[in-house]
Amino acid sequence: PEGGVATHSATVAAELRRQGLPAAEAQALGRARVFGNATGDYGTGIAEAAQADGLKAGDARLGQLFLHRMSQPYVNGEPLKLSRPAVAAQALGAHLRRSDAALMSRSSHLYSMLSSDDPFQYLGGLSAAARAAGRRQGLALHVSQLQDATETHTESATRGIALEMQTRYLHPGWLKAQQAEGWAGTLQVLKAVQYTFGWQAIAPETVRPDHWQSLFDNLVRDKQNLGLPQWLQQNKQAYAQALERMIQAQRLGYWKPDAATREQLAATYRTLTRAAPLHQELAGVRQWAADQTLAAVREPARTTPQAAPQVTAPTAPTEPPPTRGLLLQRQQPPQRPATALADRLSQALAWVAMALLMSLGAAWQHRRHRPAFTAL
Repeated sequence: PEGGVATHSATVAAELRRQGLPAAEAQALGRARVFGNATGDYGTGIAEAAQADGLKAGDARLGQLFLHRMSQPYVNGEPLKLSRPAVAAQALGAHLRRSDAALMSRSSHLYSMLSSDDPFQYLGGLSAAARAAGRRQGLALHVSQLQDATETHTESATRGIALEMQTRYLHPGWLKAQQAEGWAGTLQVLKAVQYTFGWQAIAPETVRPDHWQSLFDNLVRDKQNLGLPQWLQQNKQAYAQALERMIQAQRLGYWKPDAATREQLAATYRTLTRAAPLHQELAGVRQWAADQTLAAVREPARTTPQAAPQVTAPTAPTEPPPTRGLLLQRQQPPQRPATALADRLSQALAWVAMALLMSLGAAWQHRRHRPAFTAL
């Protein structure tokens, strides 16, 4: 929080006093630091709301839902009783509006940012609640990695999700392990896609467009040649729901794939839902898939000429742009001058003549000093 703890508490209390809350309750809420579900309630409701058909990009209702469900204050482990319980949401919002960051700790590699809906519901929910309470930007979200006591460090939620996407959900080792699990493995793939969309909806800055493209390239186009589409089709409804999340990301503007990707995504989704209809199919997604079909049919019609083409006079060819660079041309080996060749030949003959004279002189000397023998 901005400033000291006492200043922060007094500021929140003063804001609540202006809402007509009794001074004692306003001060208690200003000092409260623990908020959660009311007794008998559980969860934020964000995981279900993020899959609603009427969801919008950057939907403020998700943050308001968090404030409503998670604003019960606790003091010394006991729920704080208020004369006006509804004001508790304003108190939590006042605290979050004056906060800068939220932190989640992880002490195991078993569960990560995208392996459960809890991280985006609670850590991401704090950021959405701060925006809903009037903070211009969401909270800076961080994750403390405490798995190795000798290498503890803190990283942004955005970096944590990106690393997890590459080392787990897009990694051939993880995908092959899910294939080995058969039908149950398809549910793990579905959960990863759903939780990715959960982060996208609650904290849009944490998921990049290329994450969606990579999921499509692997799960639909089988980029790594693992046979993923054929394997996923054994659970057509789970496969269709995973594609439904991809379509939602495109519909809400978080991902802008090219026309070929959209057509293939729509065609695959339609094929799956015809074979195994979804019990709660999103009407907006179904309409999007139908629109892509119409667009694919109309596109060739727009490019096909409706009348015979008119004959026009030929136009002069345009000059090609100048080519710049180094032009490599074959070169002939240099010719040796005739005079130089004659000089070398004369020099060689001179050496041969000198060697011959030396040989003759040596033979003459040998014969001159050889002893004479007299025949007996």
